[in-house]
Amino acid sequence: MRFTVTPLGSGGGRSVGQVVGDIVRYLEPRATDIPGLAPAVPSGSGPSSYYADRGTEAGRWLGYSAAEAGLVGPVESTDFARVLAGRDPHTGARLITAQGSAGRRPSLGAGNQTKLASDKSALYGMSDVAATLGVTAREAEALVAAGERLAERTMVALLGGPTFPIEPAGSFLLPVIEADGTRWVGETELSRCEAARDLGARPEEVAAGGDPAEQLSLTQAARLAGVTARYLRGLCRRHEEHSAEIDTASEDGTTPARAHLVSYRGTRGQWIVLRKDLVDFLRGRTAPAVRVGYDLTLTTEKSLGVLAGLGTDEVRRAVLDAIQAGNDAGLAYLEYHASAGRARGQEVLARGLTIASFRHLTSRALDPFPHHHNVVANTIIDEHGTRRALDARGLYAHAQAASALATAKMRHQLTTALGVRWRRRRSGSWEIDGISEEVLREFSRRRNEIEDALAELEAEIGRRSNLDEVQAVVTGTRPAKENVDPATLVADWRERAARHGLTPRKLARGLGGGSVTSTVDEQRLFQKLASPTEGVCAGHSLFTHSEVL
Repeated sequence: MRFTVTPLGSGGGRSVGQVVGDIVRYLEPRATDIPGLAPAVPSGSGPSSYYADRGTEAGRWLGYSAAEAGLVGPVESTDFARVLAGRDPHTGARLITAQGSAGRRPSLGAGNQTKLASDKSALYGMSDVAATLGVTAREAEALVAAGERLAERTMVALLGGPTFPIEPAGSFLLPVIEADGTRWVGETELSRCEAARDLGARPEEVAAGGDPAEQLSLTQAARLAGVTARYLRGLCRRHEEHSAEIDTASEDGTTPARAHLVSYRGTRGQWIVLRKDLVDFLRGRTAPAVRVGYDLTLTTEKSLGVLAGLGTDEVRRAVLDAIQAGNDAGLAYLEYHASAGRARGQEVLARGLTIASFRHLTSRALDPFPHHHNVVANTIIDEHGTRRALDARGLYAHAQAASALATAKMRHQLTTALGVRWRRRRSGSWEIDGISEEVLREFSRRRNEIEDALAELEAEIGRRSNLDEVQAVVTGTRPAKENVDPATLVADWRERAARHGLTPRKLARGLGGGSVTSTVDEQRLFQKLASPTEGVCAGHSLFTHSEVL
C-alpha cells in the first residue's frame, strides 16, 4: 500500500468557497447546500476533476486536533467545509485565512467578530477587518472608503441625480454605519470581499476605471489589485534594484525571471504606480493560489481489491478492516512525525492533525479497488497554542515510511485473520499469493487503457512520449466514475475472474485459514539493511530515516 500526497486547492481564479464546495460535495455523498460557502462550479480541472471517484460512505474524523475540536465519528458536510475554509467547525468563526501558502497568516490576532448586530449577525471593527484580510488598518479604511463612494454614487443615480462614473474595479467593503458614525463590516460583506480577492482583479476593469496615466499610491494600487501594499512594495523594490536586467529582457522579448511592478519614486520617496503599469502587471500575473488542505491517498495492491470484491462477506470485512487498520496506523505515524508549522522560517511542532478519512471501494473503471482519501486540513495549532498553516514538507518526507508501516500492519492483520500468504513483485509491492498476474491484469483496466493510449501515441509520433504527453494521456483517458453500489458489480467481477481460472472456491482454498506467528531475528534484519544489493544503500550511498523504516 502507498500514500501519495496531493495539494488541495486552486492555482488561481477560484475562491476558497468554490474550492471547498467542490471537495466536500465529491467526498461527502450526503452533502447538499453548505451554509456560508459559495456553490461549487465544476470544471475540467482542480478538485472537481480530481475527485471524480465519488464515494458512497460517510467519512471518519481522525487525528488529535480533530478530537480536540470535538470532531469525532462520521464526517458532517458542514463541519468538513468549515474546517477546510479555516473556520471553527461548530460556530463558523474564522480561525485562519486560506489564501495561498504564503498569504496564509500564522494567526488572525483579533480577526474575529467584534460584536453582534440586532439580528445576531456578526459585525467586525476595522482592526478585525484588517486582521481577517491580512492588510494594514490604513488599507482596511481605504476598502471601506471605496465602498462608501460606490454606495453614494449608486444612491445619487437611483434618486435621479447626476450620474457619476461608478468605479467597477478593485476590492471594497460596504460598511454598516451606526447613528454615532461608527463603521462596522458585516459577515456577508466581509466574506464577499474575501472571495473577490481570492479570484483576483480583472485587468480590463482596472483599465476602465480611470486615465491610463493616473498616478496611484501603493494603497490605491493594492486595493485595485486585491493584494496588500506590502506585497506591491516588494515588487516595486525589485523593479528598482533590477531595472537594467528587466529592460534587457523586455528588449529581447523575454519574460524577466522574477515578478516586478513598474513604479517610480515621488518627491518624498514614496512609490507611485501608473494605472497602465498596474494593468500590465495584472495581465501577466497568475491569480492568487488557494490551498485548503492535502489529500493523503492510500492506494492498495490489486490483489487486495480482488480478494475483497470476490470473497465472502466475512472475507470482505476482514480485508477492508485490515486496509483501514493500515491506513490509520500510517496516519498515526505521520501525525507524530510530520505535523508541524513554520514561524519566521523555522519549524514549530504541532499538537496534531485534523483529518477527514473517506473510503472508496472501486476505481474509475469500476474495478475492485479499495482506497482511502485522507484529507488533512491546512491548519495546525503549534506547541504554544498559536494557530498556523501546516508545513506540508513533513508529509512528503515521511510518506514512504508511513506506507511501509501501513502495509506491514495490513499484511500482519490479514495473515493472522485469514492465513493469507504473500509474494513480492519486482516493483517491491506485496500481492496475495494465489491470485495470478493474469487476474491482476484483468482488473487493471484503467492502467491498460493508459498503456494502450500511450502505445498509440508513440506509434503516431515515432518516438517515446515525454512527461507532459503522458500526463495529457492520463487526463484524456480518465472517465468520470459512476456512482454505483459495488455490490451490484460482484457478479461481473466473478465472471471475469473465472475466465482466468479464479473461482470463489479456488479463492477460498488459497487462504491458509490459520493463525501465523513469526519472530524477528535482529541480526538477520541488520544484515538485510546493510546488504549492498537489497539494503538501504542499494543504488545510493545516502538514506533517510523513512527508508530504514
